[in-house]
Amino acid sequence: MNDGQRTGLLDLVLETHGGRERWSRVRTVRAHLHMVGPTWTGLGQEKTFAGVDLTVDVHRQRTVFTDYTGRELRGVYTPAGSRSKTPTVSCSRSAARPASPSRRESAVRGGTRCTRCTAGYGMWNYLTNPYLLTLPGVLTEELEPAGGRDWRRLHVTFPSYLATHSTQQTFYYDERGLQRRVDYSPYVLGNLPATHHTEAHQAVSGLLFPTHRYVLPVVDGKLASRPTIMSHHDIAEAMATELGHPVHYEPISVEEFAASGLEKGADAHLVQHLSNVAIDYRNGVFSGTNDVVEKIGGRPPLSVAQFVAENRADFATSGPRFVPAP
Repeated sequence: MNDGQRTGLLDLVLETHGGRERWSRVRTVRAHLHMVGPTWTGLGQEKTFAGVDLTVDVHRQRTVFTDYTGRELRGVYTPAGSRSKTPTVSCSRSAARPASPSRRESAVRGGTRCTRCTAGYGMWNYLTNPYLLTLPGVLTEELEPAGGRDWRRLHVTFPSYLATHSTQQTFYYDERGLQRRVDYSPYVLGNLPATHHTEAHQAVSGLLFPTHRYVLPVVDGKLASRPTIMSHHDIAEAMATELGHPVHYEPISVEEFAASGLEKGADAHLVQHLSNVAIDYRNGVFSGTNDVVEKIGGRPPLSVAQFVAENRADFATSGPRFVPAP
């Protein structure tokens, strides 16, 4: 789209993530990657991307993985193929758009043949977003909000010369313009619909990047959820990442929590309710379940980062041991 056609949402998103002018001056983005999950495990590649460094070129599709499958080895991805430079593992491809013959079987064959291709164009898309949405031939259209929250949606159609997960994708942004979710049907997974969630945004050299991602399948038109096992210290760390300052976990009794809440003027009925929930949690009432939030509240559960983002104002003034951030 030209500048006159670009939606106001895209302008907000670009400004939030550092501004189009700053992005246009950046040549490369470097990151440390820890990418694991059932997709990679199913391809026999569960450790391939669990702790590698990578560099992407912002203005052309090129991704270089270092220490890829071994010390001092590199995996290089480009859409039209790669030149090998010892010690380099190259990825040869004949077209930008990944092939998608048939659902999961094709994904396994294609992934085994060239996992670095999938990771290569995937990480390039992730680390150049949202600047890539301004590239020639990329079409954007703002849709009505959906998903049970006031997230604005941007439908994107990618041109054939760009290697990406799927031609049609829908991006979700919160009120600040931070990317929170993407709906797509990845070619490499046989066009199976999925949702890609992003959180824990951090600023680096004036640009903003989500530092944690996870993908959930869509089953029978409904977003699947999965249990995430986190200790209280894990939760505190996730909160600290989202808030941008240290968060310390200190266990207190239910009685201490209730007394502190009442002392700070919290509603007595709310304090009683939260205290009873805490007691049930302690007694294992919710053990083995992962749908309590959706059954009671009618909406999917939030990750820690999503909960903090939606209730950020409360974290600035509340908590029984609240200490203002320095």
